[in-house]
Amino acid sequence: MKYVIGISLVVGAAIGATAMQGLNAQARLVAYSVSEIEISDQAAYTPISEILQAENKKMGAKTLARGGKIEVVEGTAPKRVVINQWPSMDDAKKFYSSPVVKKAFEDRKKFTSSQRTFIVEALPN
Repeated sequence: MKYVIGISLVVGAAIGATAMQGLNAQARLVAYSVSEIEISDQAAYTPISEILQAENKKMGAKTLARGGKIEVVEGTAPKRVVINQWPSMDDAKKFYSSPVVKKAFEDRKKFTSSQRTFIVEALPN
């Protein structure tokens, strides 16, 4: 009888731990970064773009849109849009606070006339 109770406690703890891990994973919402940018010198900007793309990949981002066709629904269209999906808001913030990305953003100012980037957290499913 003691063994049955002991085994039941161990199994119950394992099931509880698994359930908590599943709930924790669900609580982590994906995030999207949206960048609007106007490039004045594409040739000079290309190496910076390549650095940012490599860092995105390294840090777990999935690029959803980069410089594609833009259709205006309301307001004024930006010249270029980049949308990345991140595993979480924290992952996106870690990317944007990295020294490599900060330097690339600083360097690109020479070849861009405007830029705006923001991060938005997705809704839970």
